[in-house]
Amino acid sequence: MYTVQSERLYCPDCNCWKPESDFSLRSRAQNRAGDPDGMCLVCVNRLYHSAISRDEVDAYLKEDMDRRNEKNRLPGQRERKESPARWGNSMSSGDFISKLRSVCPNLLFRDGNVQGDVSVCAVRGNELRYICYFTRGRMPEFEIVITNEQELPVSQKRGWRTVLLRLIKAGLLTEEQARKHFGIPSGGPAKWYLEELQAMRHEKVYA
Repeated sequence: MYTVQSERLYCPDCNCWKPESDFSLRSRAQNRAGDPDGMCLVCVNRLYHSAISRDEVDAYLKEDMDRRNEKNRLPGQRERKESPARWGNSMSSGDFISKLRSVCPNLLFRDGNVQGDVSVCAVRGNELRYICYFTRGRMPEFEIVITNEQELPVSQKRGWRTVLLRLIKAGLLTEEQARKHFGIPSGGPAKWYLEELQAMRHEKVYA
């Protein structure tokens, strides 16, 4: 059985002690269990290119790529991917604009820099203050992260509650107004919305 020495593992293929980071998570577990397949990534790649046990090595490479990509993923990304819960109480962008205008008459909605986007601005005298954007069409209640084949974020569908949070943070909308005109969120994604509100309250207290 191979043992760990100061967060280093022994590769049975190249007969070297190497840092844990040189092994995939699966290899680490196999290595600690004394499995001779618990090789470092260099040896796994060598086997891959020599076409030995190609199907088996694919699993190692996929896991290693997933580990390397983790730092580029968004916090809570898996929970923010598309699902019925994320859509929640969806509404059209037209209805959303109408509701916001009735609550915040000093808001101006302009075409965004990207086709189909709407820029939300606050009017102050002769000045416009940019707040955030959303996309025309059907809007999910909560933000949805869109990923590629490597599970890396490439775009998003702006949730209308995210817009409310931006307006509250900018001092253009109160929590009470948001509750009265847009209701109290429910379901799993509501936790994220409520946590954001709590964080903003905390900032105000200690500002």
